[in-house]
This record gives sequence, structure tokens and C-alpha cells, in this order.
Amino acid sequence: MTLFLDGYENDEIKLRLMESPAFPLVREIVFKHGLRVARQTNTGWLMCNQHGIAIGKANCTKNPEGVLEYTWRSPYYMKERGSDRADKETIHSAKLSSLMGVLKAKRVIPSVENMIERKMKMLGAPVRYLRRAMGDSNKEVSLSSNSVHALLAHYLHGEIDSRKLSLDRSECKNLLDKCDKADSIKRMKDEKCDAFFTNPFYMVGVDEFGDYLIGKVRMLPTDTGDHKTEMIEDFKRYKSIEEYPDLIPFMTMTKAVYEGRGHSIHGGLPIVDEYNDSLDAVFFYDTRPTHYDHTYVVTPC
Repeated sequence: MTLFLDGYENDEIKLRLMESPAFPLVREIVFKHGLRVARQTNTGWLMCNQHGIAIGKANCTKNPEGVLEYTWRSPYYMKERGSDRADKETIHSAKLSSLMGVLKAKRVIPSVENMIERKMKMLGAPVRYLRRAMGDSNKEVSLSSNSVHALLAHYLHGEIDSRKLSLDRSECKNLLDKCDKADSIKRMKDEKCDAFFTNPFYMVGVDEFGDYLIGKVRMLPTDTGDHKTEMIEDFKRYKSIEEYPDLIPFMTMTKAVYEGRGHSIHGGLPIVDEYNDSLDAVFFYDTRPTHYDHTYVVTPC
């Protein structure tokens, strides 16, 4: 039975796990929930699903009474009661069977489908940033009440003189130009987003460890105007970008573009929310990288 995620096992870490008091818990979670170990951290063994998405940490520590307890902590499960966030995220028991029973009964470990859906929901951000970068397509205008009155009278009755109203032709032309330009920008945004997101694109995330989560995705338009997502290549976790040669040229260019710009750089990606036209890439993040959260980039394949 493989205990480690593909590419993350070596003799040293395997020996540490075998000697760890948390080993029985890790083994049970691997067997019953299909997770695998990625790394040992100061707060437990980080375990991931089959796509390398971090799910939680298995550990075994002494409680305040000095009794050894098995623990499972995950940001994807929260108890109603607890002394702090860490306590609310943690399930613990001196009996392995009891802990495993709680994990199953309360469905503490999210499904693969649930975790993929969580990642896909993040793609709303790069769509917004790409559209924002292409200019303002807002049609909000400011008109005086007299100008509105005059426009209505002219449109509905074809005249304004009898009401002693005045209408500035140049003002009307400027407003019309603004609205036409907004429509033009909106069409450009729609065309660019369709070209970018409905064709396969890389989704690359870097976590606090500097590990990469890489997959290929595309969006499928629907009748409602929303988009569904389709995985073209499943996510996989990599220790370095060198393990994914197709992305090395892009990462090299990204480094050249962002070096010296003042942005925080992590794992070769800037921690920023923006579309970069020269790279044809959208960078975005929810929080700064943690054991579970990433800084991301999407770029066409």
C-alpha cells in the first residue's frame, strides 16, 4: 500500500513516518479515504487527495492530561464549539477507531469532486481581472433633469420647443459616443474572454511550501450565459516547475517581467491580482500562500 503522494516518498521521510506515533492514523486514512502523505510539518503529516490537493493533517500528541491522542485537523471541517479556530478545526481521540468513526460519520474529509469544485469556483476572479484590464464598459451617465426631460420629449413627441426646453447637441453626441464605446469595449471583453477561457488553459498554483498544483482547464458556455468548467488534464502536485517542462519558458518570462517591480514573488509567481498583457496571463490569489491556499496564474496552453 502506497502511503505517499507520487514523487514525495524517499527513504528518510518514509522512516520518519514509520517511527511516528501518528503512523497508525496515517495508515488508516490512506486505506479508508484514499489520501496520501505529501509532507511532514510541525503540526502533523500533511495529507492530500489523489490530485495533490491538501486536505488535512494527521498527528498524535499528548493532551493536557498527558494522554496520547490521535488528531485530524482540516480547514474544510469546523466544529460548532472550540476554544479557538485550531480547536474547532481539530478532531481528537485517544482511540483510533473512535476518531475514524467520527471522520466517516460526519463526512469530515471532503470528496475529490468537492475539492475540484472549490478550485473551479476561484476562476471567477481571473475572468473579472481580465475584463477589468480591457477598460470600462459601464454606461452610467450623468444628465440634468432638464436634459432628460428634453430627450424624452424629443423621442416621444418629436419636438421640444413648445415646452421651452433646450437640448445641447454636443452633450448628446458625447453621451452617444460614450455609450457606443462602452458597447465596443464590452464586445472586446466578451471576445477576449471567450478566446482565453473556452480554450484549454493552464491553472497553476503555488503553496507555502513552494509546491506546484498544475492542471489544464477550459470553460464551457451554457444557455444561461454562465460557464461550466471541464478538466482537460487533472491537477497534480509537483515539487518544482522543472518537473513540468512545458511551463518552464512561461515561468522564466514571468520572472523576467516581474523582477524589480516591487511585488512579492513566491515560487516564481507574483502575489498580485491582475492581467498581464505581455504574458497573456492572469495572476490572482485569495490569501497569501499557506499549506492549503495558493497564489495562482492562468495562461493559455
